[in-house]
Amino acid sequence: MRSKFFYTNLLFGCAAVIITVAAPAHRGLFMALLLLAYSLVLAAGCSFIAWDFFLKSQNTLPTSPVKQIALTFDDGPIAHSTVILDILQHYNVKASFFLVGQNVAQNPQIAQRMQADGHVIGNHSMNHGHLINLKLTRGTEAEINACNAVIQKHIGITPTLYRPPHGVVTHHLAWALARTGLRSVGWSIRSFDTASKDADALLARLQKQLHDGAIILLHDYCPITAVVLPRFIEHAHAQGYEFVTV
Repeated sequence: MRSKFFYTNLLFGCAAVIITVAAPAHRGLFMALLLLAYSLVLAAGCSFIAWDFFLKSQNTLPTSPVKQIALTFDDGPIAHSTVILDILQHYNVKASFFLVGQNVAQNPQIAQRMQADGHVIGNHSMNHGHLINLKLTRGTEAEINACNAVIQKHIGITPTLYRPPHGVVTHHLAWALARTGLRSVGWSIRSFDTASKDADALLARLQKQLHDGAIILLHDYCPITAVVLPRFIEHAHAQGYEFVTV
């Protein structure tokens, strides 16, 4: 199935031909405007994973006869991850953890506990660098393979799920995932726990956005997330939701 990126290129390519043929006198102006519009569309396609612009990501859970939601945690494992694991264990909730390879190498016992506790382990790149989204296909593929190798070494499994760092997707990522066979996982609720300072406000935001089939993005290194998590789990249970993994 062709991506939205493919059809966007086709559409703008046709528009460029029409401008060249129908408006040669104003070609420079119209082509500049067309290029600006194309750049804005690409930027939005990179930034909003739910658009499925370059590739198809799982942003919600499959339809189920019961109300289900999934907790996902990015950027671990670190020491604070154990606080999250203790909370999940207390409430008998399973979650999905998207791990950074270098953190797995530094905290293998915590990663092993995640697996032993029955949580799903996903790939979140080897280094999660700020410039990772500028890498070409082979560089992105190397990040994915290196992370999977570290997880395989310390946990004994090879992840099949990938959460793009920063939620940014590109055509190079699409090609890298096609080559490695991993499936992209996004979200339908972004908590913004990394920027939150008020636990009550964070909880209220999560409660307001809660919906059946939600995949919720959280981070296990954020102290505020550990504060809010028990209250959110209790609220979701009271609303009749079942917690599942992606």
